[in-house]
Amino acid sequence: MEMNLKLVSKNKNTSSLASLEAILSPLYIDQDKSWDGILYKNSFEGLAQYKSQSFPKEVFEYYLGISNNIMNDKINKLNKYREKSKEKK
Repeated sequence: MEMNLKLVSKNKNTSSLASLEAILSPLYIDQDKSWDGILYKNSFEGLAQYKSQSFPKEVFEYYLGISNNIMNDKINKLNKYREKSKEKK
């Protein structure tokens, strides 16, 4: 499929290749689980591993061609620099 979507992990705060569940999430809505919480995030187990800022927004942007990995990597680097500057203050 050659999908190289990267998402930011909630725990590690680093980007890595998205899981198959994350890639398929826009195509499936669980009728039982999705009504109880955040749409798409509860459709598959394990999607809570991604930061809420990146999922599902970045998945849809990737599908629509609005975003790509180069841009996402630069945004992630910018966020890391911001975190480092906050730590120094």
